[in-house]
Amino acid sequence: MMRKKIGSQFLRFGLVGAFGTLCHYALLYALVSVFDFAPGLSAGAGAALGAAVNYTLNRRFTFASKRSHREAIPRFLILAATGVLLNGVIVGQLSLMGTHYMIAQFVATILILVINFSASRIWVFQPPR
Repeated sequence: MMRKKIGSQFLRFGLVGAFGTLCHYALLYALVSVFDFAPGLSAGAGAALGAAVNYTLNRRFTFASKRSHREAIPRFLILAATGVLLNGVIVGQLSLMGTHYMIAQFVATILILVINFSASRIWVFQPPR
């Protein structure tokens, strides 16, 4: 029973992440192509939108969390920042070892997906004791 719950949560987590990424890229594209905003600013706005979508949908749809926003949002932001730093380290180190950067990014994405799911499940969205 527990495996089935974890498996379905992981699937929902992946779907939410894909939707958050779609929102990120859509806003980035719209701001740059339609409104002629600077790409860096647009990427930041897209990332913020993607993070907000991921937080909201994972809290409700993936984990059905009752943890207060006051407790969950700081944890989510710490996890997100850690993921960004870890991504840079993994891609950087694998690239230095001769791995093509896109393969390195794929490896980093898979590792961080698993880490983020686990940390979200047991730390960010788990109900307080």
